[in-house]
Amino acid sequence: MSTSLGIDVGGTSIKWGVVSSEGEILHKSSVATAINAGPDVVVRQIADVMREGIAQFPDVCGVGVGMPGVVNPVTGLVEGLPNFPGWTPQPLSKILSAHTTLKVVVENDANVAAIGELVCGAGKGLSGFLYVTLGTGVGGAVVIDGKVYSGTHGNAGEIGHIIVDAFAQPTVEQIHDGKIYRTGSLEELVGRAGILRRANRKNEKGKDANEVIFNNENASEETTTGRFADVVDIVTAAEKNDEFAREVIHETGRLLGIGICSAITVLGVEAVIIGGGISQSDELLDVIRQTIQERAISTIASRAKIIRAKYGANAGLVGAAMLSLQDSFN
Repeated sequence: MSTSLGIDVGGTSIKWGVVSSEGEILHKSSVATAINAGPDVVVRQIADVMREGIAQFPDVCGVGVGMPGVVNPVTGLVEGLPNFPGWTPQPLSKILSAHTTLKVVVENDANVAAIGELVCGAGKGLSGFLYVTLGTGVGGAVVIDGKVYSGTHGNAGEIGHIIVDAFAQPTVEQIHDGKIYRTGSLEELVGRAGILRRANRKNEKGKDANEVIFNNENASEETTTGRFADVVDIVTAAEKNDEFAREVIHETGRLLGIGICSAITVLGVEAVIIGGGISQSDELLDVIRQTIQERAISTIASRAKIIRAKYGANAGLVGAAMLSLQDSFN
C-alpha cells in the first residue's frame, strides 16, 4: 500500500496527514497558520510541517500541498493568496524540495480537494462537476472529462470571485488594500469573515437597509447581539432551531445558490460537490438546492445535483495526498 503526505494550507490552520492510495486517512494533525506574521513565516511553517510528517512517516512516497490561491501551472509560482497579507509570488515547490529528496507537488487547494473527491470521494464515477470549498474563503475547481481544468494561468474555478452584489460599495479597507475586486463577491459575503460579520451584526430597526442584513422580529435580543466565535457555532445553533442562526444559514445558502447558478450555467456541468466545515449543515444544502430550482433555467435546474463532499473539511488534505500519489506514478 502506497502512502503520501498531504498538506492543506488554510487561513486558519495548516492541516497535514498521511493518506493511503485508497483514500484512507492514516494520520492527521494541524497547526495554527501564522497568517499575520508574513509570507516568510508561513512558508517556514509549511516546511516544518513537511519535515515533521516525513520524519514520523518515512515511508511516504511523496508530498502534496494545497494552497488557497492561484498556482501558475507554467511558472510554478504560488501567486495570489487573497486572504494572506503581504503575499508575493513564491516558488513554493522549489523551496520545499530543498528540504527533502521526495517530489513535492503544489496546487490550488480547491483543485486538490476536487482531485481527492474525483479519485476516491463523492465525485468518483462522475465525468464532470464543480467543486466548491467553504472555509476562510470560497474556493472552486472545475472537473471536465475526468480532469481538473485550471485554465491557462491557473485561474479557472475561482467561484468565490463571482460578483453576486453588483451594487455593493467598496469598504475603506478594500480601497486602502487595493482589493476593490472583492466588493460584492461571493467570498466576501459567504467566506468565514462574511458569515460571522452578518451573524454578529446587531439587528436594529431604523438602520440603513444596507446595514441590516436580517430583519427577524422574532429573534431574541440575546440571539441578535450574541457573538459567534466561528461558523460551526452558527451551524450548531441553527440545528437547535435558533431562528437567527437559521436566518444566517438561509441567506448564506441563497447567496451560494445564486453564485452556483451562474457557474453551472456557464460550465454546463450538472453536479456540484460542496466541502468545508459549514457544508455539514443539511439546511444549507437544502437552501442551495431550492435556490437553484428557483433561479436556474429549467433545463439546468432539473438536472442539477448538489452533493456533500465525502471528505468534508479533510478534502484538501486527502486531495493533496492523491495529487502527490498520482504524480509519483506518472
